[in-house]
Amino acid sequence: MRAEIKEVENAKQRRTFTLLPELLYRDKYPEWVPPIYSSVNQSLDKAKNDTWDFCSGKLYLEFIESSIVGRIMVLVNHRANEFLKKQEARFGYFDCIEDSKVAAALLDKAERWARSAGCERIVGPMVFSDLDPSGMLIEGFTEQSSVGTWWHPPYASKLLEEAGYEKEIDWVSYILDLKHPRSPVYKKVAERVLA
Repeated sequence: MRAEIKEVENAKQRRTFTLLPELLYRDKYPEWVPPIYSSVNQSLDKAKNDTWDFCSGKLYLEFIESSIVGRIMVLVNHRANEFLKKQEARFGYFDCIEDSKVAAALLDKAERWARSAGCERIVGPMVFSDLDPSGMLIEGFTEQSSVGTWWHPPYASKLLEEAGYEKEIDWVSYILDLKHPRSPVYKKVAERVLA
C-alpha cells in the first residue's frame, strides 16, 4: 500500500480536511461531538481569518491508495515567537487512523516544514493561539466532548508517544452538573443559565 501526503491547496480540500474526524470517529465513538464546521472552515481560510496575517503554516492530508487516513496542520505564530523569544512551531488538527506509520509520516511532514521555517521546536496539538482548542485527551474517553475542545480516541496519545513526543503540561476540562451544582455560586449561575 502506497502512502502519500498532500498539501491542502483549495477550498474543496480544506473541506475534506475539516470533515475527516467525522469519517474517523462518528460511527466508532459516540462520545465524539463534531465541531462547528463553519467556524473551523473560517479559521483555516486565510482570506477569512486575520490571524494568518502573523502566522504561516500548512495543512496536510495523508492518503493510502485513494483513502484519506490522516490530517495535520503545522504553523508558526510569528507574533507569539517574537514575544516569547522562541523559534517554535505548532501542530494541530492531528487526526488519523490507528496506525503508527501514518501518524509518524504526518508528524515527520510537520517537523520537516517547521525546520524549513527556522524552528527549533514543535509543540502540539495547538494551533493559532491559547484561545483555540489545544491539547490531547489522555483520559475521560467515556465522556462526551465539548465543542470548545478536541476529542481524540484512546490510541491517539499513544501514537504521539511512539513518535517521540512527550507531555509538557496537563490541561483539565471539568464537567459541571447544572441541575445539581455543589457550590452556591454555581447554583446562581445554573439558575440563570437554565432560565
